[in-house]
Amino acid sequence: MIEKLKKEISRLKKEIGQLHGMIETDSLTGLYNRHGFIKRAEGFLKSIEWGEKHHKERRDIFYIKDFTIVFIDLDNFKFINDTFGHKAGDVVIKEIADVLKINTKEVDVLCRWGGDEFVLGLVGVGERTGAAIAERLRRKIAGHKFATGKGIARATASFGVASALQCYKQTKSINLYRLIEEADEAMYEVKKKLGKNFVASYHKVKR
Repeated sequence: MIEKLKKEISRLKKEIGQLHGMIETDSLTGLYNRHGFIKRAEGFLKSIEWGEKHHKERRDIFYIKDFTIVFIDLDNFKFINDTFGHKAGDVVIKEIADVLKINTKEVDVLCRWGGDEFVLGLVGVGERTGAAIAERLRRKIAGHKFATGKGIARATASFGVASALQCYKQTKSINLYRLIEEADEAMYEVKKKLGKNFVASYHKVKR
């Protein structure tokens, strides 16, 4: 009887874990969805804020020194859907997620923000290094051939980058939504002025 109960409890725990994963994960890409990303990213931001507020105590305690947000918007995704079909669009989204996974660290937080938008949280990385990583990802996506079943599709993406530490220096606090907005704004500003398929850093755009 006790063994039966143990097995049942184990089974229920496994099911709860699977349901928890479904709540926080995008079903198409396997990346975090918004809910999962926000939950994980906010933990890193608290570590940075604590480290900046407690200079004296922090020397012997591990904390995250920076966290950079990269906002990614696919260029002309509607054209891919209209030309190759919506299933092909799903292929492109899934394969871009794979490119992001392969070219970032396991500790980084990867998210399908919605539709053809992605948000990355680069752990321990400042804005300058984050922009360099974003540039590498931009080139990987631009050079990737997407096998759609109706021909080879090409895709490009535009990137905006914003650092938590830079945000803290300006406001003495870190708000995840503000940080995402900064990265999105950097991407949009340069997209509007210079075109698509580029990387822009928020604090360079706002100088």
